[in-house]
Amino acid sequence: MIQEGKKSLVIHVLYWVLWSYLKFLHNKLYYRHVYTLNKENIPPKATPMIIASNHQNGLNDPLSVEFAFSDRIVNIFTRADVFSNKYIGKFLRSLYLLPAYRISQDGADSVLNNFSVFSEAENRLLNGNAVLIFPEGGNQDKHWLGDFSQAYLRLAFQTAEKDNFETDIIIFPICNHYSDYFRFQESMLIKCGTPISLSAYYELYKTKPRTAQREVNRLVREQIQQMMLHVSDIENYDAIDYLRNTYANLYCRKKGFNPRYLPDKLETDKLFVAQIEEHAKQCPESASQIYTTARMLKTFCLVNGIRDWNFGRKYSLGLVILQILAFIVLFPLFIFALIPNVFVYYAAEPIVRKLKKKGEKAVMFIGGVRFVLGALYAFPVFYGLTFFLEGFYLSWWLAASHICLLPLLGLFAFYYKKTFLKLKSEIRYQTLLKRKKRTKVIIRQRESLYKNLDNIIK
Repeated sequence: MIQEGKKSLVIHVLYWVLWSYLKFLHNKLYYRHVYTLNKENIPPKATPMIIASNHQNGLNDPLSVEFAFSDRIVNIFTRADVFSNKYIGKFLRSLYLLPAYRISQDGADSVLNNFSVFSEAENRLLNGNAVLIFPEGGNQDKHWLGDFSQAYLRLAFQTAEKDNFETDIIIFPICNHYSDYFRFQESMLIKCGTPISLSAYYELYKTKPRTAQREVNRLVREQIQQMMLHVSDIENYDAIDYLRNTYANLYCRKKGFNPRYLPDKLETDKLFVAQIEEHAKQCPESASQIYTTARMLKTFCLVNGIRDWNFGRKYSLGLVILQILAFIVLFPLFIFALIPNVFVYYAAEPIVRKLKKKGEKAVMFIGGVRFVLGALYAFPVFYGLTFFLEGFYLSWWLAASHICLLPLLGLFAFYYKKTFLKLKSEIRYQTLLKRKKRTKVIIRQRESLYKNLDNIIK
């Protein structure tokens, strides 16, 4: 994990400690499951490698890659504006982050700074390090692949040229995917593609550099798009995404897979989206009706505070009564578990509200802000304060025991609330069935939609 270099041993040790701490919170607490698929494709350690990835979840994407490649340090290009403070910039560089200057964000003059940054990245590559770049530049706000900038390939070929084309630079395509971009205790995966050796393109690059870059870029983009969920019909994205999270769960089970296992869900979602988009090309009127009904269902659920799964769930009054009794019995433990976890959980909300006001692209930083602020601020401050107060006024042994249990208590409080909201949704749905004729109309429309989809989606 720790490499030799100019940085002091103290910096290396601090980096390793911080990296281990963040990885534990990331893989064990923030996400319910983390998957790394096709790990056997990862090139050996000390291979000069540029990791090229799709970019859909702000800060979470680079963090996920950093923790997936645990046998090496990954140098990550990130927004240049976060390096504006001298001391913060120095700290970020110690974490192997590199500033990427963009015309749209930093101005035309600032882009000249990329020459020195690229030179630094080239040296790190030639020393056998890995560099992560997102060819899309900024993060997307949907499950789709945006346009690629070829700056990562200029870096790759310039690095090879710097070493007289004696070093083989590897381009390693990967994709990130999430069960939910924003919520706590969801699942995420990284899928590794097939390494692309640039040495096969060196001769072409010497005579036709842009042709070589375009050819490699095509291969990289094809791999990433094939691995990820790519919804090309952006105009109807909201309807397709709603169907992907409702009907496509049944489709996943019919295919013999488990929709709660994210690798299975990703593959069947890709098949579902491909078929529904093909149907839209062949039968646009039919697809338009499907999308209209899907939007209507989505709106009905949001307005009435229910979920799509309420429609197909068997209702048991006895089970509901048992659940209510369990909530009453466990309520004191829930209140106890909130302290100080409620402060940790909501510490980032003031910033989250500001991000929501800024629009869709800013919203994609919510998950990363929650994780980073929780890990670097909320956990140390509120857990540390709880430990010292309990130790000083009660017992240090009691304080130590409580601190060890706090993460588990936090998970208990989270799932207590989540389960309570599910029960509330179920009761609300049963109330709608008895009081609103509109609900029965919606049910018939939903059944008709699903039958129609069964005939279309094979």
